[in-house]
Amino acid sequence: MYNYKSNLREEGNPSWTHKTEHYIRSKHKLAGLKSLARGLLRDIEALQYGIRMPWSNSAMEGHVNRIKSIKRQMYGRASFELLRKKVILSQTG
Repeated sequence: MYNYKSNLREEGNPSWTHKTEHYIRSKHKLAGLKSLARGLLRDIEALQYGIRMPWSNSAMEGHVNRIKSIKRQMYGRASFELLRKKVILSQTG
């Protein structure tokens, strides 16, 4: 399998873009793969920065996911104040 991540980390390595363009021009009916390849090429700068930079927002995404999950469980059942208390208590364990 072609490894995009390792090729994107290398500066000035255009081989992965050729592989991506190959998927787009493919005669096979791989609509999902073609759409993915077009998206990769369209957002190339953001993709390269996301892979090369050492920072990640995964911790923040985890907190947002936890809060949304609690909110979904309590939908239509409680006030904002109770939701607030439940979120605060869920942080402590």
